[in-house]
Amino acid sequence: MENRFALLQRLCQCYIILFFSNMILLSGCSNETDSVITPDVSDEQTTDLPGVIISEESPEFETKFQELQDLFAPPILDIGFKTLHEMSASGLYLKFLRTAYPDVPHQDLNTFFKNHLPSAERAEMYTDVLKKHFGKATQGDIRAVHHFHHAFQSTRISVYHGTGIDEAMDEILRPTIRNGRSGEWMKRFPIDEIGEDAFDAFIVDLEQLSRDLEFANIEKINESVQRYDRKGNPGDGLIWLMLTDPALMGQILQDFTDTEIFRKWLRGGFKEPEIIFFEPEIIFL
Repeated sequence: MENRFALLQRLCQCYIILFFSNMILLSGCSNETDSVITPDVSDEQTTDLPGVIISEESPEFETKFQELQDLFAPPILDIGFKTLHEMSASGLYLKFLRTAYPDVPHQDLNTFFKNHLPSAERAEMYTDVLKKHFGKATQGDIRAVHHFHHAFQSTRISVYHGTGIDEAMDEILRPTIRNGRSGEWMKRFPIDEIGEDAFDAFIVDLEQLSRDLEFANIEKINESVQRYDRKGNPGDGLIWLMLTDPALMGQILQDFTDTEIFRKWLRGGFKEPEIIFFEPEIIFL
């Protein structure tokens, strides 16, 4: 046991080891500002994450879509996302979330975003990366990687707003990982068998996957805006996503503060140069 803790102390000097260990355990304690309700999901080796599957063809979506259109006048995408924030806190919307997504524990859109499970498609992507590097993927591992992707994307979006890369990592990426899920996984994970190089390779692949998922988010939002621009108001597409993909909109409202930056992001304005937080030869202390 002493050797195990000695190894833990040595490895914690390397940011990337601390980084991964903190994110992989989802049952750990949160900091004071973390209002996540941790779902009770076993750590069985499977990608079958339970969730709510709702058809967008349900009349409930169309009804609430019309009600929200009537309640919130254009422009929906206004300065500081004021209208979307008001919508997310409205009784009409919160009642819809509780009814449509009863299996996602939440008090508001922010906790919904933090607690939702990845879709089957994304869980499969996370599984591929985990199995490539570690030979297996438990439910806990998949949820942890999902959480880690959110941390990566949030940090990139902060950089898009003009924050320096190092500052964004200090303010978002490192605290998110250190204060999120940590401890027991590191004690039981065979670091001495896996090796630090394997962790480096995993993080590089995970960061690229997170970038790919960000582009997929951009594509999905653009498709919704184009499809639901029914009255010359592109904001209708955002209302539709508030109903059909509240987790995505929860992250948007958490991460973006400037609507012009958001518009530029949707136009692909931040695809180049690519922002990379981790390179194998760099150790973040």
